[in-house]
Amino acid sequence: MDEFAIARALHVIAVVMWIGSVSFTTFIVLPVLLRGTVTGESTDTFEQIEARVAQQAKYSTQITGLTGLYMLYVLDGWERLLDPAQWWLHAMIFIYLVFTVVIFVLEPLVLHKWFEEQASTNPQRVLGLVFKAHIVLITLSFLTIAAAVIGVHG
Repeated sequence: MDEFAIARALHVIAVVMWIGSVSFTTFIVLPVLLRGTVTGESTDTFEQIEARVAQQAKYSTQITGLTGLYMLYVLDGWERLLDPAQWWLHAMIFIYLVFTVVIFVLEPLVLHKWFEEQASTNPQRVLGLVFKAHIVLITLSFLTIAAAVIGVHG
């Protein structure tokens, strides 16, 4: 096995971990918490779960980014970024950048404080807003994954 194959395998594993955790949060955790009867406990539970997910996502997103960059470098694929037919590469980079900004910038500087403030006044509403944001992110992620698979193998 060469280095490129290892990088591709790490890339796919990291994407599975990263997007899988977003999917789990979106389709399992949030719906259960939204149906919860004690909403104060629901927001506390969400924060505990999301802290673990975010920690894992910090590693998996960066492994995804580094291996993606490495594969572009090895393939000398920079010109692909100028080809409109390779738009799925831009989609992958876009999703990576969105999640990286959310995880490393917005979450620690803005979103955590905002969530706590909103949870103290209307916990059900804030969980609903978080759910909607997760639906948007997971939809974009799934579309990107599908486009990338078709782009690479289609």
